[in-house]
Amino acid sequence: MVWWIHAALALASLGSILVGRPWTIPLARRHTPPEVWATSLFLETNVMLTAAWAVLFAGGAGLALTAPLWVELPYAGLLALFGRLSPDAGSWYSSRRLRAMRVAH
Repeated sequence: MVWWIHAALALASLGSILVGRPWTIPLARRHTPPEVWATSLFLETNVMLTAAWAVLFAGGAGLALTAPLWVELPYAGLLALFGRLSPDAGSWYSSRRLRAMRVAH
């Protein structure tokens, strides 16, 4: 993939965070009950997931500019793996934050 596609995806991810609508929200709604959607933790979790995607996309842009193809191909596998694990990562993050919030009270 050419570097500018990765860069555009990174910028779009950051932009969606800045406007308060992380692009992962519609996908996360497939894995969470509707009563959770309006919570601040749901938004926070999606901000973190979208930020992680932004970092991965920015890394892809850097690799596409500097690394040979044999390095980019395993990186594509990493992106696919993260895509598969994103729902689990969101669940892990939110459950960890819930535990931390209960301790703080």
